[in-house]
Amino acid sequence: MKLLTCPRAIGLAALLGIALSTPAHAIKFSAVGGGNYSSTESAPTYNYSAKAAVGGGALMEIRLLPSVGLEIGALYLPRKYEISNNGYDYTTTQNQIQIPIILRANLLNIFSLGVGGYVSKYTGKIDTQVTRTGTGEYGPARLSTTDYGVVTSIAFYSSVSPLARFVLDARYVIGSKDNDLTFQDKKFRDFQLLAGLQVGL
Repeated sequence: MKLLTCPRAIGLAALLGIALSTPAHAIKFSAVGGGNYSSTESAPTYNYSAKAAVGGGALMEIRLLPSVGLEIGALYLPRKYEISNNGYDYTTTQNQIQIPIILRANLLNIFSLGVGGYVSKYTGKIDTQVTRTGTGEYGPARLSTTDYGVVTSIAFYSSVSPLARFVLDARYVIGSKDNDLTFQDKKFRDFQLLAGLQVGL
């Protein structure tokens, strides 16, 4: 009984109530643009370096609990990287459609934390620009056409109207699939930064 009337306990309960405050909208839609910075976890045979690529897409978050939502989206985020091998530099771009599914906890209605998974499909052709720094030959790449893994997110929000707010979303993607079909191992590690407008219904 003393615990319930203790000012400290009342203060903690009040803070918890604020943190778990109910979002204003049950369904939220976001249109975002941003960049993808891809690095790889691979065998040491080749020297990989990350490059930035730009893209965008749409996200939808469905409220499951007062402060918990399930977000699903479709993002066009190419992966771009450079390989140095046998005196050549190969700058490669793989066009990627990524489907992230994230369980998101909203805190104080100004930021959220999320964790989930993704699947992606590579589209079109592999664009490779070759810069000659020596002699050698380049054969066709043998790369997977799909990928999957884990995605983590921290997003920040700023209201611009009763129905809309600005969103800034930083994500770290951990690829679980070996994308190289040869004897090499290549798994992607992506840092993604998305920004856009979110509208609630």
